Amino acid sequence: MSGEAASAKDIDTSECEETLQKILADYSPRDIFNADETGLFYKCLPSKSLTFQGQACSDQKAPKERVSPLCAANMDGSEKLPLLMIGKFGQPQCFKVINTLPVTNRHNKKAWMTSSSFKEWVQKHDRRFLMQGRSVALVLDNCSAHPQVISGLRAITMFFFLPPSTTSRLQPCDQSIIKNFKTIYRKLVLQKFIFSFDETGSTNTHLKMSLLDASVMGAASWNEVTPATIHNCFRHAGFVQENTGPVSNEREELPPADGSEVSNLFEKFARMTGPAPQMSVQEYISIDEITETSAEMSLVDIASSIQETEPEGEADDEEDVTIPPVTSKMALKAIETVQTFMMQRQESETSTKALKLALSLGNCVERVAHHTKKQSTFDAFFSCVNKKI
Repeated sequence: MSGEAASAKDIDTSECEETLQKILADYSPRDIFNADETGLFYKCLPSKSLTFQGQACSDQKAPKERVSPLCAANMDGSEKLPLLMIGKFGQPQCFKVINTLPVTNRHNKKAWMTSSSFKEWVQKHDRRFLMQGRSVALVLDNCSAHPQVISGLRAITMFFFLPPSTTSRLQPCDQSIIKNFKTIYRKLVLQKFIFSFDETGSTNTHLKMSLLDASVMGAASWNEVTPATIHNCFRHAGFVQENTGPVSNEREELPPADGSEVSNLFEKFARMTGPAPQMSVQEYISIDEITETSAEMSLVDIASSIQETEPEGEADDEEDVTIPPVTSKMALKAIETVQTFMMQRQESETSTKALKLALSLGNCVERVAHHTKKQSTFDAFFSCVNKKI
């Protein structure tokens, strides 16, 4: 956060950094994780005039269409845990025919991280790390939604030693990890809008962006954050073991490719929509930087989150976003089209890799389709047997 970043410069964190090195001396880089929440206005475009469903993303009041992703990665950048996405709705219309999401979805009426959701998330990964025979250090800030004690942990040890107003300097996720994630996400949003514009030729038609889109695009954006970026951010936060050498004075910011792509898309968006957006590219990327993601919850809030009900007085605002069922035949046909598209491109490292992935995806879909058909036949057989009995 900008205010926190400014105040952190005046705080002596040398003692904390030394303590960090002592605590982490017993862990390998692959077993040192940092996790942090961030707010995300998932429908936001870089314009005060262009809105999604009548809600301008640059209003002082935070847009209704927001989520709070939890990002977590390890020190050497070799492992990013799947996003935990906190939204306002548990079963929006767009989830009706969806059984598997690329993120873990939870909800409450404020779309904030809660201690119960965080505890569940830690316990889930504790079981996984335990099965892998790993001992993991999880470095956290003193957020009100992060319980200081979670009983029963066997593989994860939580460390809370990031003093207030210093996370912008000492927390790797606050260096540029989350900023990279949001840069890639904004790129995908702009690409989706431009594609919609190219199809309709009009900016008057609202771009449909559902929670399902946010989940898929969020997961895709998180996957694109590179191990080098994550490793660099850990180093600049002081996560340097004694045998790894000094930290370079040069700090890596945004990946040049993604930064330039967003700028180009930003300019194209401005040409399409008329007047130039009243914000810069960096302001657009960071528009939700100071959004609250957690706070002390009242007894009413806690009860509401436990009941797993939709926010009172609010309905799912995505009733017009419906996802039609996709058959295995339709999926395989679509993949075949992608494979043909890639084979028609000029040969390059990127096209060769994409074609390989498309071929592999086709094989995976065929296996899933075969398993589904086999399961259906199995269920039908026992249904018939039960009727005869």
